Amino acid sequence: MPNAAERAFQTELIRGKAFSGGLWPVVLGRADSLPVRSRAALFLEEGTARLETPDGGREIVGPALAWIAWPEAARIVISPGSVGSFMVVGVTTLLNAIGHTPEAAELRGFAERDMLLPLAGKPQLQRRLNAGIGAILDERAGAAAAARTIIESHLRIMLVRLWRAQDVAGTAGNPRSPAEQIFNRFNGLLEEHYRDHWTVQGYARVLGVSRDRLGDICRRIDGRSPKEMCAARLALEARMLLERSTHSAEQIAGLLGFATSSQFSRFFSRAAGMPPGRFRAELPRQRREAEEAGALHAWP
Repeated sequence: MPNAAERAFQTELIRGKAFSGGLWPVVLGRADSLPVRSRAALFLEEGTARLETPDGGREIVGPALAWIAWPEAARIVISPGSVGSFMVVGVTTLLNAIGHTPEAAELRGFAERDMLLPLAGKPQLQRRLNAGIGAILDERAGAAAAARTIIESHLRIMLVRLWRAQDVAGTAGNPRSPAEQIFNRFNGLLEEHYRDHWTVQGYARVLGVSRDRLGDICRRIDGRSPKEMCAARLALEARMLLERSTHSAEQIAGLLGFATSSQFSRFFSRAAGMPPGRFRAELPRQRREAEEAGALHAWP
């Protein structure tokens, strides 16, 4: 049986429903929102829908998948006879689903961008998205143990497939420059080795560029130096472990490759403006502020 944390996850951090050829419009709105900052996926297998926000409206024609921010003021009106599914996911759930793979940095940035992906002529992707969202909704509706793990696994797969499809569509006639390729390779290496505390020179050597060249690329594309990006990634992991695990500060220090807990405490204090113990004590306030104004790629 699922424990209390899993039940809260299923009822508060993800919601959704399927719709199939009804005679009346389906209206999705405030009742389908979550009490946290969220993203929504509308998979329209066939039919039409209209997205309405305070900024205006947009028609969606199936087959298509819309991936959007889901404020309380938004609503979607699905036309009679339409077939598909709708899902709202909390930002924290998305972060857990993305995890710590080499592609995580790009996935976090991708996951917070609105997109409308036409699926006409893409039957395989359409089938996979339909199956993935269906599996997520089935797990949420059930009471099986470890449903959270299965849901987050399906979410990660779905995001990767959307990222691939959008990336291919966005760069088909516009190949990435050598600098962008180096930057993306650096991000991948950073995801693999941030716990190893590689130096900027070490990353540059593996990438086959000078330290200065890597620094110029990162500042131009990301606005930060490689050293700042390394520190931010390590701080992000530290924050996530402090928020979502029961590990002590000493255990987290070891997991993140610090020689001592005091070394970790000094690092975290510089990054977050407070030591790990105080950060944990202020988590309720931190969570409220993050849900109201945070960005996936900017945490912490």
